[in-house]
Amino acid sequence: MRTTALTLAVVTSALLLAACSSASPSTISSAATSTTSPTTVATVTDAPTAETPPATDVTTTLDPCQLVTSAEASALSGVTYGAGKENSSSNGFKSCVYSVPGHSLSVEVSQATDAAAAQAEWSAQQSAAQAALKKQLPPGVDAKVTIGSVSGLGDKAATIHASVNVMGHSAATNGIYVLTAAKFFAFEDLTIGGTVASPAAMEAQAHTTLGRVG
Repeated sequence: MRTTALTLAVVTSALLLAACSSASPSTISSAATSTTSPTTVATVTDAPTAETPPATDVTTTLDPCQLVTSAEASALSGVTYGAGKENSSSNGFKSCVYSVPGHSLSVEVSQATDAAAAQAEWSAQQSAAQAALKKQLPPGVDAKVTIGSVSGLGDKAATIHASVNVMGHSAATNGIYVLTAAKFFAFEDLTIGGTVASPAAMEAQAHTTLGRVG
């Protein structure tokens, strides 16, 4: 099961692409990762690389655009989104992306064959996320990543805040990741030069979404 999207590598990669894109970007897309006890990385000194996601054995029937609605996404990001763009992969992973110039919110959902398989994949992605922090970033790039755990939300839950500054362009993201039985969902708010959703707002939405996941 693709429990943690693509790991911290993709989060930082997305931030780098967003920050380097231009001062007036058209759209940005977000993917994120992470599961671990609270950790702060003051400066990430290695270049992230995306990983091939593990196969998902079950195609989820959940609709990511209904797990976080357009109105809810708009409230989190502080912008007005239209309908989300839904995507699905051959391994059963689904996503929904809401975007306007300079801001996006993405929602992901996937499902494993059973809870034990989901727990194992969560642990594997936790290790991959830590390994991603050890790869070298290009000169002149300053990235900061804070990872935390959340209690009382599903079976396991984690948060991430990441920011990057490249050649005068800044980008930031807040993400939350939840595992409940064999199901996983996540959503990330990503912005260039703006303000991301607060951790409290993200956690409140995660509780609402958890009720829809069942």
